[in-house]
Amino acid sequence: KERVKIDMSYLEIYNEEANDLLSDGSNSTDLKFRETRSGVVVQNLSRHSVISPQEVAALMIAAAEKRSTASTLMNEVSSRSHAICTLYITISPLIDSKSECDEEITAKLTLVDLAGSERIKKTGAEGMRLKEGININKGLFVLGQVVSALSELAQQSSCSSSTSIHFNY
Repeated sequence: KERVKIDMSYLEIYNEEANDLLSDGSNSTDLKFRETRSGVVVQNLSRHSVISPQEVAALMIAAAEKRSTASTLMNEVSSRSHAICTLYITISPLIDSKSECDEEITAKLTLVDLAGSERIKKTGAEGMRLKEGININKGLFVLGQVVSALSELAQQSSCSSSTSIHFNY
């Protein structure tokens, strides 16, 4: 049995809707966000086992091809969504190990690709492109507020504090 197991998921947030970019079915938009003790979980988001960098790259390319893009005056192929690629890594303990650590180790690597901010006049956005631009800017604005609040909190709290704080957005 392999000691290291890696799963991958990839979702986009387009016009405030989450889409599973690795789903091959019609349920790619049936995603629900739930808050648990260990953080936010996306229900119905597909996970794919990967064993090589080539498999990760192939899934990233497949997801990028499904990502929402459109042409604007500033960019011929402009991403119209934010995307989140997550690698879930699990390392099993060594069998027959004399090590005292017999616990499974888990880690999560999250890669985020944010759509760039939109200047409506410069992009020439109208109709659906205008709505997308507004949603892109709104998401970036909220993210900026969260980062600012976390920065202020970090300055106020002591280094030894391990308090977990949640920000509604």
